[in-house]
Amino acid sequence: MIAIVPFILAIITLFMKPDSMRSARRVALITGAILHNLGSLSLLFHGDFLSWKPYLHVDDIGLVFLLLMSFIFTMVSFYSLGYFPINRTLDKQEAGGHIYVACMLFFLSAMTLAVSTLHLGVLWIAIEGTTLASAPLIYYRQNKRSLEAAWKYLLICSVGIALALLGVFFIAAGAQEIGIDLFLPQLIEHAKELNPAILRLGFIFILVGFGTKMGLAPLHNWLPDAILSSPLESIPTTPNNFTTLSFCRKPKIETTLPP
Repeated sequence: MIAIVPFILAIITLFMKPDSMRSARRVALITGAILHNLGSLSLLFHGDFLSWKPYLHVDDIGLVFLLLMSFIFTMVSFYSLGYFPINRTLDKQEAGGHIYVACMLFFLSAMTLAVSTLHLGVLWIAIEGTTLASAPLIYYRQNKRSLEAAWKYLLICSVGIALALLGVFFIAAGAQEIGIDLFLPQLIEHAKELNPAILRLGFIFILVGFGTKMGLAPLHNWLPDAILSSPLESIPTTPNNFTTLSFCRKPKIETTLPP
């Protein structure tokens, strides 16, 4: 499972000394990006030979988003090698560099999990993981503005994630009535047997909840502050974009709702 490698590297970098092991952290970041690329590319030729079915499985569409995510992460990793030494000289507020690599690798692991599952519960866990991994990046400069942005991000997105979890509970309740699990293929196959009221209610909560994490209006007011406070001025948009992609790539439950 390619999500395990960046997770292990992230844990290792957390125990590295903040100032004396910058080079080692950079090596860990690039190593994680390259190994993730190689693992993603291997799925093209060998299939998902390490999948933990049925909860974790990379389908054809998921592989497209996995390769896209891996490529963008690699480009950001290499760009950061030149960005941080220059910005550290120009901006003395760059105080959170020692957590950057760990949070980026945790985020990569969480989003790999998000695009590798068709189970709503596992998807929720992965997206919550991206929230926790992104918050320290917003507080990267460790000043008043970044602290405010980080708290705003956590509070608003936590409300959204909680609403999404409530939506998952509603759909789980409807699925339990007919004896199926939260796998989207099963939900689509048995959609006409589900309680329409419960299913629609669950979908609304999931749409609003995950939409908050995506930065959809009107629950998007955390986004400008988060972008301006983070390193590279664009890192917080990455989890939003890939959360959107990972959610939209899933089969559409609402297309088979009973009348």
